[in-house]
Amino acid sequence: MDSKIKTSDLTEAAVAEFRADANRKVNLTYLIAGAYVQALEMTEKAMDFSNLELVQRDKQLVKRIQQMSKGIIKLIEDLQEGSVLQMSAEDTLVHENTLHMFFALFMTIVSRAGIDKYSDLRLYNLYNIITSYPALVDFKFFQSKDHMAFAILRNQIANDPNMTEDSQGNILVTVDGKKKQILIKK
Repeated sequence: MDSKIKTSDLTEAAVAEFRADANRKVNLTYLIAGAYVQALEMTEKAMDFSNLELVQRDKQLVKRIQQMSKGIIKLIEDLQEGSVLQMSAEDTLVHENTLHMFFALFMTIVSRAGIDKYSDLRLYNLYNIITSYPALVDFKFFQSKDHMAFAILRNQIANDPNMTEDSQGNILVTVDGKKKQILIKK
């Protein structure tokens, strides 16, 4: 028996839902890949600005990664052009602007989380803040990724007497006998 679903066996509403779900995944892939390429470009500019030099082997690797990334973006753009749901010129512009906003938000999250021993806890706090808002798009695969992303951290919080989670989902760390919020507000 063929396990593939034939579109002739589906209602128009079901086909439309499958297409919308496929388009969301294509758009998500495009956003993530675009942010990735922008991160590589910014890293290269930052290194140039700081007069940092990579050793030859690393330069070659970075150049190959950039070339491959640009190839991936081109493939994703091609996929988007033939996407299951065509976008108007206005929608394309909005989508491109969203890509830049997505990258800005990603970089803001990275800068607020920091890169130290509390980074994962700060990311968890930021995650709890963002997820306090209702989702506007339902990515069916997200629940398992959510669980995987924070399972070890949730277990660590539950078993570490120096960490507690308040009612808003913020992680508090006990330092020198005092509970401290690790996500610093302005």
